Amino acid sequence: MQALRYDDSEQGLHLSCDQEKPIPKSGEALIRILRAGICSTVGFCVFNADLNSGHTTAADTHAQRVVHRVQLKLSLSVQDLEIIKGYVPGYKSSLGHEFVGVVESCDDSKWQGQKVVGEINCLCEAYQHSDPVMVRNHAPNRVVLGIINKGGCMAEYITLPKENLQLVPSDLSDQEACFAEPLAAACRIAEQQVSMPSCLTVQANSGCCHAESA
Repeated sequence: MQALRYDDSEQGLHLSCDQEKPIPKSGEALIRILRAGICSTVGFCVFNADLNSGHTTAADTHAQRVVHRVQLKLSLSVQDLEIIKGYVPGYKSSLGHEFVGVVESCDDSKWQGQKVVGEINCLCEAYQHSDPVMVRNHAPNRVVLGIINKGGCMAEYITLPKENLQLVPSDLSDQEACFAEPLAAACRIAEQQVSMPSCLTVQANSGCCHAESA
């Protein structure tokens, strides 16, 4: 399969055309990616690679790489470029953690053929903490889609635990569904209770990304 990958020691940002299709483990779903978002963890860039030709060119825009002509349709968000700048030392994997896709296989038949988005933190069953949010999001040995020890969604296929999947309503477009993860990140601010009801909150960004949290 084809995937947009980053190797911080050798090839840098590159389109790979010979990646092995992931095989889902027990309890995981195999997901065919329809659309993926570029977060500033990956970067503010336009991702437009041509997955049929395997040909890419790169240019510098706003100090970020721009990859042209990509068959995968990508939305603009705010986190993936930081990996290219060294956010995850030793990173060698596919990028991306914002996506919408279709489940192609799963040992739970209810997910078969369903359009889904997914939570990016994969539960570490060995980690115990009194705070369930810590267990869900901050286990020291967790894997994180497209960030820590799990290939990301700028690829034709990914796998995720079925517990991470969320159904996409039929009246929601793929473009809108792709913003599920950044919207969840914005909602996390309220969950953390770091602001007071009297506070004025402003979400600022250099672009349209994360408009939902404004």
